[in-house]
Amino acid sequence: MRAVIFLFALAFATATLAPVPGATGTAAPSSIELSSQNRAPSPSCERDRKACMAGSVRTGNFGVRYVPPDAAAACHQAYRSCIGQR
Repeated sequence: MRAVIFLFALAFATATLAPVPGATGTAAPSSIELSSQNRAPSPSCERDRKACMAGSVRTGNFGVRYVPPDAAAACHQAYRSCIGQR
């Protein structure tokens, strides 16, 4: 039982002393430096993507529903262009 408590304390100390993302010397951007690509997408773009995916659904063997890879790629490409990413 003492070994478990020791390991838990060690893991807790490691987690609390780990470097903060975005702090000086790390590669992660801070919340102030986020680009427009990381902002929430438009609700209409998300709606269009879901409609595209729902319209491309196929039923495979044993009644499994799926979206073919080429249709999924086309839907995601349209979504990316809608939100301004390329």
